[in-house]
Amino acid sequence: MSDTSDFRVGPLRQSEWSGFWKAAPNASLMTDDEWNANWNSLRHWLRQRYAVDWMVDKQRHLSVEGDYARPERSLTIYVSVAEALTFGLLKFVQDWLQKEARLWRVFIPTDNTDENLIVVYPEAIRANPEAEANLPDFVQRIRPSLATVIEEGRKQFGIPTRPHPPLPPE
Repeated sequence: MSDTSDFRVGPLRQSEWSGFWKAAPNASLMTDDEWNANWNSLRHWLRQRYAVDWMVDKQRHLSVEGDYARPERSLTIYVSVAEALTFGLLKFVQDWLQKEARLWRVFIPTDNTDENLIVVYPEAIRANPEAEANLPDFVQRIRPSLATVIEEGRKQFGIPTRPHPPLPPE
C-alpha cells in the first residue's frame, strides 16, 4: 500500500491536489467493507433516476467506479450519455453525499483535464474557478466536449452507440 501520511482535507479542486484526500484530519482510513457499501449505496441512489447497470440493447446513462486499493473515500461517476450531465445530476449526487456518505466525495470527469473534472463534496461542488461561478452554465458548456470524449472512446474500443432509456426531467 502507498504511503498515506500526506493527506489533504476539505473540498479541493483536482487541479489543486491529486494526492490522498480525507474529509477531515481525524477521519480513519477507509475499509474494504465501507468501500463496497458506499459503492452499492451510490449505485442504488442513482438508479432512482438514471440507468446505471449494463443493458443488452440499450446504453446506460452512468456507471460508478472506484479504487478500493486507495485509502480514501472517493468514487467516480462516468457519464455514458452526455445529456445526462446536468446541474440536476450534480445536486442529486451531492444530496446522496449529504444524506448517506458525509466523509466521501465523487469525481465526474468531463474531458481529459483536471481543470474541468467536477468533484462533488457534501458541502461544495468544485471544478475550476470559472466553472464554479456558474455551475449550471458550465455543465451546459462542457457537455459537447464530454460528448466528443465519449464518442472518441467508443470508436477507440469499437463500442457501438446504442439507444438509451429516457433521461429524467431536469
